Amino acid sequence: MDLPGMKHSQVKVACCKHYIPESGFGNLSKAQRVFKLLLKLSPHFMNKFEPDNEPDGAYTRAHNSIELLNEQISAAQNKFNVTVAKNLAEFDEAIKSDKTVFIHCLEGAHHLGKHLPTETDYIDRLVAFKQQGLCILTLGHFFQNAVCDSGGGIPPSFARLLGYAKPPSTSFGLTETGRLVVEWCLENGVIIDLVHSTVETREQVYGILEKRKNRGLKSRPVIFSHSGVREVAEPNMVNEEDKLILPNAVELKKIKEYGGVVGLILMNYWVIGIEEDNLLKKEGGIKHLLSTIDYIKNVLGDFKNISLGTDLDGFTQVPDDVSHVRFIGRFRDAIIKKFGEKAAREICYENAHRVINEGWS
Repeated sequence: MDLPGMKHSQVKVACCKHYIPESGFGNLSKAQRVFKLLLKLSPHFMNKFEPDNEPDGAYTRAHNSIELLNEQISAAQNKFNVTVAKNLAEFDEAIKSDKTVFIHCLEGAHHLGKHLPTETDYIDRLVAFKQQGLCILTLGHFFQNAVCDSGGGIPPSFARLLGYAKPPSTSFGLTETGRLVVEWCLENGVIIDLVHSTVETREQVYGILEKRKNRGLKSRPVIFSHSGVREVAEPNMVNEEDKLILPNAVELKKIKEYGGVVGLILMNYWVIGIEEDNLLKKEGGIKHLLSTIDYIKNVLGDFKNISLGTDLDGFTQVPDDVSHVRFIGRFRDAIIKKFGEKAAREICYENAHRVINEGWS
């Protein structure tokens, strides 16, 4: 992702997932060998990771990451019509002014800290991030945190390289802290992202939404920010746990019920379940995204709960036909050709815009 590429492809909004890699990576035998090599090449490398025994480690580093992005965007304003929106009002004003807008998001609730004295302390951390402009919170990630268990989410080749396996778990879903965090987000306007969450966590979030609706409380969209769909990918997947990370047709209907979206990831493994044997090998991905769109449309009846969640700068093998933000236009053109301009407007802009307006504050 870069500003010239975004300008070229007319991408107007970027949801930036700040991510401090969890301390659990340091306990993986193969990963330790990789880290030792990287430390020799770059002594400051481990400063990018969550410290193992510091409750504030990921929290502090995430704040620093947010401030760094703010500084980068500020420095770019002499060349680009770009800004960071810290709340919905600023977002709406930036869109009206035809600015390119960056939005802060967190990939994993471990950024709230760990081993804090009380559940209220985690909410206080959430409030502080909201004041910095937090729009989307991904609950789970690669390891269990204070909010929920982990569904995993590292594809097979990378998992073998690192010696990673989905953490052993009783699949407890949300902790009591997690329930409070979800309730706070729904009440105060932070969008809940269910990517990397277990089935149990997701079911409990849907349960909280249902109870709130029955009590007449505020209900907001929940999303899968960068994902595929289980029924499309699972015929080719050999890892049962990976299948469960993806929403199925039943969950698609839940997402529709609450007005959310599934953001389609630019990585073939999570879209069609096939991972290239060579980590450096790439192939086209647009045709597989179109097939997934077709499946979701057949399940839900329209295109209103589909968006694009690239994960371009994540731990991903990006397909070669959309390997950079400057090529996003190829995906938009393919949607127009297959489904029409109205579907392209919904998938590439309107659906995500609606979720931000209904979910953020």
